[in-house]
Amino acid sequence: MKLFIRLTEIISSLACSSTSTEIDGLAELLKKLTTLEATILAQRQERELLLDQQEKVKESVKQLLEKRGVRFAAQQPELNKLAAVSLVQENKTNALQQATLNSEVADRLDGFLLSEQDIAAIPTYIRQRLTVTECNEVLTTIDKLLIEKAKLFKRSYIKLAIHERLKPTNGGKWNAPNWKGQAYVTEKQLRASLTGKGKLALKTAIPSLRHLGRIKQLRENGNEYYVKLW
Repeated sequence: MKLFIRLTEIISSLACSSTSTEIDGLAELLKKLTTLEATILAQRQERELLLDQQEKVKESVKQLLEKRGVRFAAQQPELNKLAAVSLVQENKTNALQQATLNSEVADRLDGFLLSEQDIAAIPTYIRQRLTVTECNEVLTTIDKLLIEKAKLFKRSYIKLAIHERLKPTNGGKWNAPNWKGQAYVTEKQLRASLTGKGKLALKTAIPSLRHLGRIKQLRENGNEYYVKLW
C-alpha cells in the first residue's frame, strides 16, 4: 500500500513536467496500478474470509468430537456389560456342547475302552511304553471327531460357519472309494485334535489299536486314514 502511494506521488510529479502523450501513458499506468491494488485487496479479504471459515469448521469438528466422546464414555459401561454377558453365554453354550459331546462319547465307548489287560495283550515291540490312559485318549479323540463329522454332514453346507467349512473332510465326502460306508478320520485331523501325551503316544497308539481290531489303518495318495471298527 505504501509502495502504491509512493508510485502515485512519483507519477503526479512527473505529470507536471511531461508532454500530453507522456501524461496519457502515466494515466494508463496509474489506472493499472489502481486495478492491481483493488485485486490484491480483494484477494486478501477472500483469504481472510477463508481462514475464518476454516477456524469455524475446526471448532465445529472439535465440539462434535467432544460430544461423541462424552456419549461413548457414557455408553461404554453398558457396552462392557453386554460384552461380558455375551461372553458368559458363549462359555455356557460351549461348556454344554462339550459336556454333551463327552456324554455321547462315553455312551458310544461304553465297554470298548481299553483295560490294563488289553494293553498287556499287545506285544511289547508294538506298544512299547504306551499306557492304557494314553491309548484310551487317542480312542476317545477319534470318536469325538467322528461325532463332530457326522453332525457336520447332517447340516446344510450354507449354514456352516467358515471355520467349519474349512475342516478337512476329504473333499466333503464321507465315503472314500476303498472303504465305502465306513466312518473314518484322517491322520492330520487326529494329530491336530490331540494334545500333550496323547499326541506323543500317537505313534504307538495307532499300531496298538490296529492290533486289537479297534481301527483299520489305510493309506491312499499320501494320506493316512483310520477307519472305525467298533
